[in-house]
Amino acid sequence: MKKNFLLLFTTFLLFTLTATGCSNKVSGNLGKDGIKLVGTWNGVGNALGRDDSYNCDYLSFSIDKEGQFTLKDITQNKTCLSGGLSVSSSKFSLNTGSETAVGLPSGWDDLGSGSTLSYTMPSENILVLTYDNVSYLFKKYKKGTQSDSSNTTGPLLNLTENDVWYSKEDFTTDTNRYKLSLYDNYMELHSLDEKAATKNEPTFVTNFFYLSSRDNEFTFYTYKDDSMNLPAVFKDLPNGFSKCTMKIHAENNSLTLSYKGQNLLFTNK
Repeated sequence: MKKNFLLLFTTFLLFTLTATGCSNKVSGNLGKDGIKLVGTWNGVGNALGRDDSYNCDYLSFSIDKEGQFTLKDITQNKTCLSGGLSVSSSKFSLNTGSETAVGLPSGWDDLGSGSTLSYTMPSENILVLTYDNVSYLFKKYKKGTQSDSSNTTGPLLNLTENDVWYSKEDFTTDTNRYKLSLYDNYMELHSLDEKAATKNEPTFVTNFFYLSSRDNEFTFYTYKDDSMNLPAVFKDLPNGFSKCTMKIHAENNSLTLSYKGQNLLFTNK
């Protein structure tokens, strides 16, 4: 009788623990559309079209086959948000249960259970997530490469030993000069207004995220709106998100950027 009681008690205890564990796991549903999202994605640079106050280099976004996700701060090894996601077409909604978000990037402060994000994939290893009009780009982690995509070796820095360039004054009809900063997986454009009170203080214009390249032709994913003080070379760049292909040629102390027949020359001084 005592053995039977112990057996029943043990069975009940195991059932209770299992049920409790299952109740804490929030369900997800990838469906057919979301299978391509499975994997680990590392944040790259700043949000599209935004300055460094919107940074996601420290983030990792993981999704498994069951639709469970984890948004993690990889610099502090801390979970920002986790739960399940349900995918429909180019959007997915989050279900985080009662979990409270911590350490979210700028513009995503209200992200949580019930939030809906839209996503696009400019290439099979690039994921752009948008919430509340703020879009962050993530690069898929592949085994055998460094997990921090912002520090991996990329083709942009292989162009030249210099990673900062300034538009040549006598080669542009623009009011401002421009500063071009190269990183492994993206480049940033800043304007330098010599007539402003803060003379030559860099003002962020936009960023270009590397997708692919062949010889000296580079394809980027970028964002443009009418408020941006872009150089004339990008006058034909469409508004909103777009892919753009440009030629970049570096030689000695100069770098030439060409887009749709327009050129902009930079020097490293």
